[in-house]
Amino acid sequence: MAIENDEVIGTLAFMNYGYGNAVMKKFFVQAEWRKKKIGYALYETVLGCLKENGYQRVLLDTPSVATDSHRFYEKAGFNRITKEQLPFHYEYPDRNSFLYLLNL
Repeated sequence: MAIENDEVIGTLAFMNYGYGNAVMKKFFVQAEWRKKKIGYALYETVLGCLKENGYQRVLLDTPSVATDSHRFYEKAGFNRITKEQLPFHYEYPDRNSFLYLLNL
């Protein structure tokens, strides 16, 4: 979580899916803070935590219309995959979502 003046300006979390697998969740940064690299700082912090704790893969789903998010994930090393390429069972709520995978 990123906080400025007692206000939450960004969040990022992950869920443990066991066997070295994590699912990234709740990634949000307030619009006025996005150009200040808050999202990247949150991402680097969570990624470091995952690596330190032995995770091997990170999966995420994001709405198909969230093109800014797609660019961010692709620059961060994630690869877009299909449902058939999922490395473990994962139920995601929006069938129009894109799936991304990062091998650590």
